[in-house]
Amino acid sequence: MFYYQTPNYSVALNAKVGSSSMARAIIRKFQPKEDWLIRTAAFPPGVTADDRQWHWMAKGVRTPDKPVVLLVRDPVDRFISAMQQLGLKRKDVTQAIASLVNDTPITRERPAGPNAERAAARLARRRARRAKRNPGLPQQRPGHLRDDVHFRHQHLYALGPTICFRFPQHLAEAATLLGFKGPMPKANEAKREKPTLTAAQAAAVRAYYEADQALFDAITEPGYVYMPPF
Repeated sequence: MFYYQTPNYSVALNAKVGSSSMARAIIRKFQPKEDWLIRTAAFPPGVTADDRQWHWMAKGVRTPDKPVVLLVRDPVDRFISAMQQLGLKRKDVTQAIASLVNDTPITRERPAGPNAERAAARLARRRARRAKRNPGLPQQRPGHLRDDVHFRHQHLYALGPTICFRFPQHLAEAATLLGFKGPMPKANEAKREKPTLTAAQAAAVRAYYEADQALFDAITEPGYVYMPPF
């Protein structure tokens, strides 16, 4: 778990729920040094700051010490967006749901060739660096979607009285609470085609994310305060 720090709130980094835009907005508002580095950085032609992710630059903590703000997304929409993020396609939906429900690894064919080999090597290096930086954290099991932050249950980010907003419906109200002015930046927008789900697959996703669905349904007004039962 990770929470962006602002002067008055700890904002949950809820992946695939506007977390990239939130990181950029927090840096722009509260971290002038880092904001200057982003604004003055040299990007390749056709690339802007909004095409990059800045989670790593936004200051935060693993245990919040301020009231928690949590943006919550419809579980099926988030599942589809997470599938897109990981490059999973329509044919992978059944396996992805099984991976979550049964905590089993998902297997998929990967393209062969030097590019695939280099990508695999980069992934291995990233995992090694993460393990070295965070020796006390559980390490991600390859293929187990329960371990992937994009598929994590959203309600688990709530600690104490948690101020909740629906995403994207209440994004403007959340921005106002946090003190942002102007429109939220758009970052990490989907670049791959999103898979579609059958009615049965959508029902299975909602069943797995039952607690998330209940929380999302409870947020009938922006700023709904949720008290977790633990």
